[in-house]
Amino acid sequence: MKRYYYKFVIENGQKTFKYIDNGLTDEELSLSQKLDNIILTAERLMRMHRIMVDSFLKLKQVNFQKLRRAGDTDQINELVINFISNAKLFIDYLDRRWAPKYISKFNKKWKTQCSAFYDRNESYRLCYHLRNFVQHSGALPIKQVIETPGSDRSKVNTILVLNIGAFKDFKKEFAKANIADSYWEDANNLSFMKHANAYVVQLIALYRSALAEYIKANKAILDKIQAKMKDTALCSTILWSNTSPQDVPNAKKQNNFTLYPIVTLTDLSRFYRTLAAEKIVGIER
Repeated sequence: MKRYYYKFVIENGQKTFKYIDNGLTDEELSLSQKLDNIILTAERLMRMHRIMVDSFLKLKQVNFQKLRRAGDTDQINELVINFISNAKLFIDYLDRRWAPKYISKFNKKWKTQCSAFYDRNESYRLCYHLRNFVQHSGALPIKQVIETPGSDRSKVNTILVLNIGAFKDFKKEFAKANIADSYWEDANNLSFMKHANAYVVQLIALYRSALAEYIKANKAILDKIQAKMKDTALCSTILWSNTSPQDVPNAKKQNNFTLYPIVTLTDLSRFYRTLAAEKIVGIER
C-alpha cells in the first residue's frame, strides 16, 4: 500500500500534521533506517538494564513493616528472586549476545573488566550464582528478616538474612561462587542487601562501559546522519499513514486514521538526552 508522509507542526498552539507533497526520497528513507537500527540496538540493551535496575529499586524500597502487618512477608523472597533473575538475565545477554556482536573490537577488553569484577568481588559471585541455586534447588534465598532500631527512633533497620546454609548444601553451585567458609563468620556478610548494592553498582558500570563504547564506535556515522538530516524534511518529526490527505477527514470521523513514526533528527536528539541522563560518556555533539 502507498505511504503518505505527514510533518508534525504546531499552529496557533494546536498540534497538527501537514501532508508532505513530495514525500520522502530514497536517501532520506535510507538515513532514517540507518539511524533507527543504531538507536534500536542501543535501546534493546537499555531496556534490559532498566528492567534490572527497576527490580533492584523495588526491593530496596520495600517496607517490611507494612508487609508484616498485611501478612505478606513472602513478598521479600519474591522481590529478591525477581532481582537476581533479572540481573543474571541482563548480564548474560550483555556478555553473550550484545557485546560480542555490537562492540566486537572492544569486547575482549570489556570481558576482561567483567572478569575482574567477578573474580575480585564476593558480592558479584554470590548474587550471580544465587539465582541458579534458587532456580535449581527450589529453596528460598532469604532465611529470615531481622529488624533492629535505627539511629532515628522512628526508623527501623531491616536485614535480609541469606539462606546460606541451604546454599552451601547445594554444593555444585555454591562451589562456583568460590567463597571461603570463613567469610560467613562475619554476620554483616549474611545481609543480602550488602551484596545486592555492590552487585548492581558493578552491573551498571559494565553497562555504561559497553554502551559508551557502542556510541563511540558509531559516532562518526551518527554525525554524518545528523549533518545530512539537518538539510532535509527529517529535521523534524515525520509520520506516515496509508490514508491519503483527501481521506483523512473521513478516516478521523471513523476513528480510523493511524500514523506511524519515521525516525528523524528529533529521535536522535531524544536519544542523546537519554544517554546524557544515564551518564554515558562519549556523546558530545
